[in-house]
Amino acid sequence: MPDKTSRLEALLPEVYAARFAEGVLHRLLDALGAELTQADAAVKALLPSHWLDYARGDALDALAATFGQARWVLDGVAEDDGSLRQRLRSLVARYTGGGTVESVKAAVRSALGLPYALADLAAVADPGLVAAVAALVDLTEFAPQPAVVAQSGTTIRQDANQNRLDVVLDLPTVRQDRPVVQMTVVSGVARNISVEVEGTGQGVQAPPELAMQPGETLILDTVLGAFTAQVTGPAGPRAVGYLFRALDGGSAQVPLVAVGTSTWVFRAGSGFTDGTTEWSAFDEDTFDLPVFSAQISWTVYTPLTFDVTVPYFLAEAVQRLRAQYGFSGPVFTNQGLPREQIQGVVDANRAAGVRGRLRFSLSLPLDGPDRHDVDERLGLVGGWRAAEDQDMAETLTVSSVSTLSEVHDQDERLWTGGVFDIATFDSSWGFLA
Repeated sequence: MPDKTSRLEALLPEVYAARFAEGVLHRLLDALGAELTQADAAVKALLPSHWLDYARGDALDALAATFGQARWVLDGVAEDDGSLRQRLRSLVARYTGGGTVESVKAAVRSALGLPYALADLAAVADPGLVAAVAALVDLTEFAPQPAVVAQSGTTIRQDANQNRLDVVLDLPTVRQDRPVVQMTVVSGVARNISVEVEGTGQGVQAPPELAMQPGETLILDTVLGAFTAQVTGPAGPRAVGYLFRALDGGSAQVPLVAVGTSTWVFRAGSGFTDGTTEWSAFDEDTFDLPVFSAQISWTVYTPLTFDVTVPYFLAEAVQRLRAQYGFSGPVFTNQGLPREQIQGVVDANRAAGVRGRLRFSLSLPLDGPDRHDVDERLGLVGGWRAAEDQDMAETLTVSSVSTLSEVHDQDERLWTGGVFDIATFDSSWGFLA
């Protein structure tokens, strides 16, 4: 018997026998008390119906409408109260000034049609599948983005017997990164090349035997943790990494870009500026210092930013996961929003003062015409150095080809001159012939 009925019976005198259960008056008061009890329960439920955890049915729809939301439909079936309630929880961050990493991922997951709370999927699916579904929405703090700073040769200044070019890096970042350094010769022949981070003693240098012609570019990079250097130009690329050493004489390595501001100093001279002419080439090197430009490329990890990455073909990705883990149940909880609206969900759930970006990933199918086989190839590059010996030797040989012969033959004649009557006219005449 409702409490309202007892209170109504207490208002009537005993003579009316209102407490007699079989009486007509008692039945009337009981029906009236039941109506009053239901009205009281409805009034008491009015306040909780404004609370997200207790609202149901039309009350939950009205609460969702205050956030500009409605029930999503999946395969013609509207989402239930539990799914709508979880999705509305993710919208609170829009009005409270920002959300956490997990709240942003949950909001994006729900906007894509995946479960807002992975615990619901964990109750019916393999833990591996739950982890794989969670990995479909990835959030990377301090969003990486490429940065390039170039400096032309117009700011070159002479430093001792070399030309010097300074490149200042002052982009905000929260993490160091090893860059790709390039140096392009504009005019002259560059020798004695060096790259240094000012004030740190870190950098690399090459001996004067490395000569760069106009139009050639030196590229310093790090591949799989190893230092590489090559020169590209009209004559084709050539590896020159074996020529470089660190400034302190150790193994060469491209310096890291600092978190704060740093100045990178590029230096180069000619073949006549090292005090000798050993490496000067005839009709190639000049007394003029080379003019060159520089460029530094690296990855900046921007503060107060994050990237959210989701599959572009989400339905296909989920289907592959279902087949991989042998799950026959549903993974999607609703139809989800179009791709172009997901960025709005990211913006709505980010913290105040933080910038979020949406990126899509592509996964190539394992089978079919779009399959791309990947072959690995290992190439070895060796450096060969040849030394040419141009020492000169002169030999002087002095000899005589003359011959000396002595002749001791003697011929004696006696002549007596005089005037005779019989002297001949045309020959000599004497007593002895």
